[in-house]
Amino acid sequence: MLIKFFMIFLFTASLYAQNTQILNSKEYQNALSFYKNKNYQKSYDLFNILFKKNLDNPEINFHLGRSAYELKKYNIAIIAYQRVLFQKPNNIRVKFEFARSLLLYKSYIEAQRLFTEIKNNKNTPVLLKKAALTYLEKLESRNSKHHFDGLILVGLNNDSNFENTAEPHTYGSLTYSDSAQKASSHLEVAILNYKYTISDSLTSKNTFLLLNKAMFNDKHKSKNLKLFKFTPTLIKKHSSKNSSEYSFFVDSFYEENINTIKSSGLNVKFNHLYNSKNRLSTFLKYQKRNYQISTDQDKNTKTYELSSSLSNLYSKQIINTYTASIIKENKEKGQRSDISNKSYAFTFQNKYIYNNSFNVKTFLSYKKTKYKDITAGYNVRKKNTLLGLGLSATYAISPKLIFQANVNYNKQNSNVLSNVYNKNTFAINLIRPF
Repeated sequence: MLIKFFMIFLFTASLYAQNTQILNSKEYQNALSFYKNKNYQKSYDLFNILFKKNLDNPEINFHLGRSAYELKKYNIAIIAYQRVLFQKPNNIRVKFEFARSLLLYKSYIEAQRLFTEIKNNKNTPVLLKKAALTYLEKLESRNSKHHFDGLILVGLNNDSNFENTAEPHTYGSLTYSDSAQKASSHLEVAILNYKYTISDSLTSKNTFLLLNKAMFNDKHKSKNLKLFKFTPTLIKKHSSKNSSEYSFFVDSFYEENINTIKSSGLNVKFNHLYNSKNRLSTFLKYQKRNYQISTDQDKNTKTYELSSSLSNLYSKQIINTYTASIIKENKEKGQRSDISNKSYAFTFQNKYIYNNSFNVKTFLSYKKTKYKDITAGYNVRKKNTLLGLGLSATYAISPKLIFQANVNYNKQNSNVLSNVYNKNTFAINLIRPF
């Protein structure tokens, strides 16, 4: 009995010494260094060489699986993790990585079983349990073809120069005034999205938007606005890096409860993921705007827009977005000289993610607009330049309640004096996603 115990002890000690020798070897340390530096192809090649010499080493198999996962070789990762779990069946971290690989290999049922097991295990670390729960929610959402979400927003706004607007916004006509007037308003927005999964690569989405903006002072009630908008969208996933969206929209705009504008149009968006840090989106838009009051129908327009946006993950906490746009607006009929124009716009946005609950956005925008017709009374073709600065802070009070504060400044210069102005706005919002 003593001899048997001694032999087992010697065998175990020999295995431990051998494993320590492997982990301290130059080859293993080099492979691990490449993995930590995100050179996954090199780490995969080196761990694969080590694996062929040490078929049952759990550390080598684990990092071989991790490297294969990062290279999207999910079947190889799955087999590597299975070898580790054969020796260490209760290792929670390996089970988690195994489940992630199964998920991306589209073995959804087995992945769901493992994530559930990890979530329910009392020994699972808190962060790993939270991650498993997130994956389970995604799987549940995927398994359901029908999905509803949306938000409700209530807010307060203060505008130092509410009579002047630089854009024919979705909610508001382009207007100018010689005097700057302050005004405050309240805003309510409701958005409902209904998504239907047609297939793994095709999804339809229908978005309903209701907006109400009302001035606190009755003498400004002509600026009370309502908007109703419906946007059906078809989303196509072409590959892991490419997707496109095709949407049609119709909306009705009300001022003082009178339907003043109806719009409709088409949007096409193409997304391309260059790598883990850079994403390019190209956006095409056509919009037809019809004024409903007969005396305003010479304002009817057709608008064409081409935009391109590059989002860059500068670091784990900083996202920079650069956008360039060309916009052409044509009048449909009439003699108005303040309708047809061409614009060039550039925007830079920086988002700083302090933590999961708090982020700050800053933006800088520049837009130059040239009008086609000679402006009546000035004998020049109008040219406007608009500079915008903004700061926004968002804080998640809870997963279901978000606080947001925005400050914006706009300054417009023009060769037509009546179009020169500056303004600042301040808004606070409470957002309830669902």
